[in-house]
Amino acid sequence: MSLLSGLVGEISGANPNQAAVMQGVMGLLNSPEIGGVPGLVQKFQQSGMEAHVASWISSGTNLPITADQIQQVLGSAAVQKFASGAGISTDEASNHLASLLPSIVDHLTPNGTVPPSGSLLELGLGLLKKG
Repeated sequence: MSLLSGLVGEISGANPNQAAVMQGVMGLLNSPEIGGVPGLVQKFQQSGMEAHVASWISSGTNLPITADQIQQVLGSAAVQKFASGAGISTDEASNHLASLLPSIVDHLTPNGTVPPSGSLLELGLGLLKKG
């Protein structure tokens, strides 16, 4: 089982809208506002959270992030858009993103290499087809 498939299973117990949540995460990463993993990395760096995002990219332990930090880095508009698409509250959205982003970024950056932005769409669609 892949890590992303495991993440789908992890949120399925907490949220009956698991496909919508994962689709929302992939949509968020692929949005022009974020710009894929490279854009997400840049947002974290610009917000003074270089150590967090660097830990997700490296092969070591992933530093955790809070829902408040997600709001700070991504902005309330992006979190609200994600929440609306997934059919959940903004608080739930921030919590899901705080829980999922470290593992997703870790999985999407094998060997510490950030993928080109376009590759996320194919990965997300493949994951949703399996779920």
